[in-house]
Amino acid sequence: MKTKIRILVSVIIITFIAYSGCNKSDSPDDAPTYGKITISVDETFKPLIESEVDTFEKIYTYADVNVNFKPQADAFNDLINGNIRLIIVARNLNKDELEVFNNWEIVPKITKIAYDAVALIGSNDLVDTTLTLADINSLLTGKTLPSFKKTKIIFDNSKSSTIHFLKEKTGVTELSENCYALSSNNAVIDYISKEKNCIGVIGVNWISDKDDTTHLGFLKSFKILHLGF
Repeated sequence: MKTKIRILVSVIIITFIAYSGCNKSDSPDDAPTYGKITISVDETFKPLIESEVDTFEKIYTYADVNVNFKPQADAFNDLINGNIRLIIVARNLNKDELEVFNNWEIVPKITKIAYDAVALIGSNDLVDTTLTLADINSLLTGKTLPSFKKTKIIFDNSKSSTIHFLKEKTGVTELSENCYALSSNNAVIDYISKEKNCIGVIGVNWISDKDDTTHLGFLKSFKILHLGF
């Protein structure tokens, strides 16, 4: 089991990337360790970022970080529209987004701050708990597998980084009708815990913090699926 979990974390990896821009006409009235700032963060990373912000504000008591957790696509929109100067997301800027900054004559600062993984969780009635990338491709495209017949695939949001990531890794371009999107990672966990014959896709940081008894309590209500070959 440990080997399978380790493969899941090391093969399906999401890189956190922090992007910062600046208002073209006004200088910010904050510094790295003091002042107020509002940032947009991919909701997939909520447990991790909440912990980081809490620690940061306890160390730097004059710092006030307001975090808006939202789908990755919305975080990028905040940045491109000039509403936010920093976002934490799971992918790099694409060609069109870089062109916007080129037009503004601004070079965005891109910093990798951590690694996360995508976790696949299954309802407790599932018998098979091991999937290959080919199996995931089949499930996303609606193909029938012996151990997963009419199994629902549940994502946190239609604009989520987890959808973008799995599409990229499996080569899938269009999701089948058995794929559904809810409103958050918490909603996915709740759904998988209560329903049958379903698989949820969440950020692994939602279930990996051994100091968070609330999140670890989730582990009794579903199965963690493993990535095999």
